[in-house]
Amino acid sequence: MTSIIIPEIEEGIEKILLVQWYKQPGDYITVGESLAKFSCEGIEFDLFSEKEGTLKELNVAEDTIVKIGDLICYLDSGDAISEELLKEVEKQETMEDKEPIENVTSLAEKNNIDSSIYLMNKNEEQVLFSPDSQTVPVSAISMTYKEVRSLISHLYQSAEETFFKDEASFFQDIKKMLRSRWVYMNNGNIIYDHNIAAVFPYRKYYELMDEDFDYKKHLDVSGFKGDAMTREEAAKSFNTTDHPVYKRILTLDDYSVSKNPSISRIFANQTNSSKSIAFKSHGYDIQSYDVVNQKNNLLGKGFFVPVFRLNEENAFEINDRKALQLWLENRLVPSGLSAERQKEYDYLLELYQLKELDHESFLKELPSIAIDSNTFYEKLLNSEKVRADIDTYDEKMLTDPNRGHWDLWPVTSDEKPLTIKLNEEIMARNPKMDIREDGIVGIDFGTKSTVVVHQEESDFTLPMRIGVGYHNTEVQDWHYENPTVIEFIDLAHFLELYQEKEGRPDTRWQDVTVSHNALNNLMNGKSDHYYSILNNLKQWAGEKNNELRLKDKRGYAVVLRSFLDLTDQEINPIELYAYYLGLYINNQNNGIYLDYTLSFR
Repeated sequence: MTSIIIPEIEEGIEKILLVQWYKQPGDYITVGESLAKFSCEGIEFDLFSEKEGTLKELNVAEDTIVKIGDLICYLDSGDAISEELLKEVEKQETMEDKEPIENVTSLAEKNNIDSSIYLMNKNEEQVLFSPDSQTVPVSAISMTYKEVRSLISHLYQSAEETFFKDEASFFQDIKKMLRSRWVYMNNGNIIYDHNIAAVFPYRKYYELMDEDFDYKKHLDVSGFKGDAMTREEAAKSFNTTDHPVYKRILTLDDYSVSKNPSISRIFANQTNSSKSIAFKSHGYDIQSYDVVNQKNNLLGKGFFVPVFRLNEENAFEINDRKALQLWLENRLVPSGLSAERQKEYDYLLELYQLKELDHESFLKELPSIAIDSNTFYEKLLNSEKVRADIDTYDEKMLTDPNRGHWDLWPVTSDEKPLTIKLNEEIMARNPKMDIREDGIVGIDFGTKSTVVVHQEESDFTLPMRIGVGYHNTEVQDWHYENPTVIEFIDLAHFLELYQEKEGRPDTRWQDVTVSHNALNNLMNGKSDHYYSILNNLKQWAGEKNNELRLKDKRGYAVVLRSFLDLTDQEINPIELYAYYLGLYINNQNNGIYLDYTLSFR
């Protein structure tokens, strides 16, 4: 907590009038921002804040006489870099002898969210079961490398959706940290500056640049390949003498020759001049920036502080969510998080790193990979919700001995060399048990709409709803006139997931949608998204030499040849529409139908 007092104004002045508060408790104050208006002998003037933080308490009301030295309010600097934190850095004996960036504590060591589910290379024992069983309890699941990668990506996406929400306590703490602007990173002697989305080295010394200085030999930023700042970056970052690197330079300049001769030589003849920061201009030319007077100092020397940009050159407008993603991308671990937030950050970072690993590195990391069990179970229960916006299965499916989940059914195969070890037994269901032996499905594939009906053990026929999603919603007649429409949102990502597995791929409804949802988006969408929606599917399929151009909402464009000319390797909208029909027909609510009658003129 910082106390704000009335500073000395002029000799002989002991009292002044506080006229107006510009800020109120809870407001965030930046350096140089006006706090209040004062008046003395008919002259009005403002008091500017020399600190940054949240205004916590006002000790003086408006229209009150105050004395020089009176306490008028408090500022809470929150998670700003403290002197204690910076002194802790100085205890380190060398500038670059530090833990490598890669040495981020693994989930197996630090994550307390739930680290009881692990991956391993081979099954420890085979699960014995009859192929004619209806359900079996399982404590391990075999997977391919692609399936594990897909699972890791899903877990990261789920964690990101949880932690990146504005109302999430985790993200609130990250935002508060970013409001302090400077964030010290634990895994290197570096400080992040949110003003320019970059990190600086926090060193035992900084080079004093002169006319012969070759900055290209001094670009290391604790293992990162840095660069010289631009003039704009120098002005944006060193816009205050409270900059922790600048304060460090001032401190080092006070060393005497007897304490540290090498440092004294570096800072020779600078005791009576303003300290300037070197920056590059016109390619590789070096100039210096006067921090105190906030202007270029073309003739003066400057201390060279390399910078590693997380985003790009002169990236001044970057939101908090993007900053957090850049931290993860560069394996940065912020200091100042609570123990609980630190565990959550480590979990997020571990998943981010895993999904980016190459095949060889991924195998090396297997023994230490731990998975959040609750998120894994949610993935199972939301399998149809994610694929086709169908109702989420209830939790009892995994524990009821008479139910179980299809995706858990054991498959013995050399192509599934990885195993997930579960912390408890859950129920797997044999998909064969849900085949509708006497069932038949009829599909009328129409120009504007497609009708799907099913029949079982009798002449009684029932229609099915496609692309409506929630089976517990009130039934409307139009639900059964399923529009023959496909919407392409992120086609490239859909195809990547679609081709990962031969059966029940983990595709996402938000990448490609069909039927009612697609038609609704066509009727209410923007005109520039027109080519992302295919509403003449049957006409295209029925005509020869009919090329069709598609462009999804992300800008990915493809040209479809006529239906009769397509090969198995090309995108086939008929196949994709049929895939979604199959998801709505065959699921654990309806069972599995093997007999179909198709009407297609």
